[in-house]
Amino acid sequence: MEFTLAVLLVSSLTCVGLLALWAATSQRHWFARVAVFVGALALLLLVPAYEPVVAFALQGAVVAAGIHAARFFCKKNPSDYRRFSLASLLQVMVFVAITAAVVAKLPTLNFRAWQSVLLIGGCSGLATLVGYWVVYGQKIRWGWRLLWAFVLVYCIAVPLVLCDWFVFSTTGYFGWPPESIPGMAAGIFGGVQEDDPVTLWIPVILAIAILMSCIVWLAVGILANLSSSTGVHTRWQPVLRAYSLLVLTVLLLIPSAVVYYQLMTPLPIPEQNLPADNGYLDLYSGGQIAEKWAFNTTNYDADAAPDKELRAAVAEMKSAYDKLHVGLGKEIRIPIDYHSPEGFGMDAIQAMRSLARSTSGRGQLAVRENRIEDAVEDYLDNVRLGYAIRPDTLMVDALVGIAINGIGQHGLYELRAKLDWDQSARIISLLQRFESECEPAEAFIHRDRVWEQHALGWHGHLTQILSNISDNSLRGSNEALRSALQTERAKSKLLCVELALLTFRGDQGNFPRKLDELVPKYLAVVPVDPFDLDSGPLRYRREEDKYVLYSLGWNGRDDGGVLPADYEGSGPAFWHMEEGDLRLELLFAPDPPVKEKNKPTDESKAQQ
Repeated sequence: MEFTLAVLLVSSLTCVGLLALWAATSQRHWFARVAVFVGALALLLLVPAYEPVVAFALQGAVVAAGIHAARFFCKKNPSDYRRFSLASLLQVMVFVAITAAVVAKLPTLNFRAWQSVLLIGGCSGLATLVGYWVVYGQKIRWGWRLLWAFVLVYCIAVPLVLCDWFVFSTTGYFGWPPESIPGMAAGIFGGVQEDDPVTLWIPVILAIAILMSCIVWLAVGILANLSSSTGVHTRWQPVLRAYSLLVLTVLLLIPSAVVYYQLMTPLPIPEQNLPADNGYLDLYSGGQIAEKWAFNTTNYDADAAPDKELRAAVAEMKSAYDKLHVGLGKEIRIPIDYHSPEGFGMDAIQAMRSLARSTSGRGQLAVRENRIEDAVEDYLDNVRLGYAIRPDTLMVDALVGIAINGIGQHGLYELRAKLDWDQSARIISLLQRFESECEPAEAFIHRDRVWEQHALGWHGHLTQILSNISDNSLRGSNEALRSALQTERAKSKLLCVELALLTFRGDQGNFPRKLDELVPKYLAVVPVDPFDLDSGPLRYRREEDKYVLYSLGWNGRDDGGVLPADYEGSGPAFWHMEEGDLRLELLFAPDPPVKEKNKPTDESKAQQ
């Protein structure tokens, strides 16, 4: 992605630099020249992208100041510098008004963002002047000019390498305005490494200066040849230079034009059909109540809590459970604000998590009191909740729903040996229905793309464009969601088959030789393995009085049901395994007990 960003920076900054050079050196009226330059920058206001406008305007101002300073010291046209009239003042006021309008609409930026905008504009303007000076610096010999140009380019790039945050924000996904600590802190205190993204500023500034020199040299040569009275043998030179200039200019414009077109054509916002009586409001209200639950924190572990303490905590959450049941009985749609960075609703996400934790706690209490039917309903409520909050939502809501569904399925898995066939059949039916109704990953990814393009402004959209061009999945989140949904489907299917196998053994006295024997009494069909590229069934092997049931897992290869080599049963696996297959004992491995904060362990007591 760094290369794609570097190409865009070279393209845009060089094009703006060329336009600024024309405006500063042309013999046309100054108002017309400035109007053309400002008009070109105004195209970005249609996006809208105000920060690039400021950076490009500063670049143009630096170029104009440098050209006029050079003319002043070279005493070219000294009489021009004192010309002034009322008409000029009125013309200046036009640009003052435009500037004021742009400043009034500038988004709120922090120091890091302003630092980057001003540095990019100023340094790119200086790089433009260096390229122009290489061609026009007649007082210094050509070889020395090139040597000094490289030195100047490096000096110009150093402040950007040390102090820029834009490259980090775009390639490292720190957001805009940047809030994390790369940039200056990394450069001054930690030292800039070779693979740091900010080092791309050195080749970018160098490329701007080189391209500027080439284009100016070609343009000057064309003008000189056209005005020359030499013989026929030189007529091919202006033609060759003209074609070279045209090709180089078009190549420079293409990256900026492509990105600008995409910025101007974001995906349309999908229509949200929120129900009049939205169950989401009940769930959110119940979640806010559940946030006060004693075990809704990493400091406590409901599994290890005494019965009396857990019973009291569950009793306090009765109103939250009532809200949950009311909400699940209605149509549920989580509203999304496609124009706000907070459109995904972190408060709502936290509320759903809290509601799931408290519901799981009630299920644990029911298990302790041997109320298996109540425990099944509590765990199924979490499964219902995990699927209910997903329709028409973003990726983060899908991931939260997957986690909540996992909490419910984990509880059902722990109960599998205590279930009768009616309970198992109800669980299988619900899991199969929910799995068939769940939206594919691409639907969530599409809505996320729309949200990023509209809610995160030009910078979020630009990051997405660059990522797509460079074939770099944004933060790996797209692939992570696909993998999470695929794993969830495998988990649901494995759990359904597991329940059917246990019931079959209860009826027949042993496990079946093949999964086909479960059809049609216990299962309608043998589930397809979502990780099998050939759409084969889940793998099953009976071994005397036990069995091995598994999915091919993330590597898509049949390893005979062997667990991953680094599996220790210490927690659920969320990462891709290069070896081994996917089994329920891996997915539902017990988590280590949670210790209270500030509570001394046996080891710390011994040290004391």
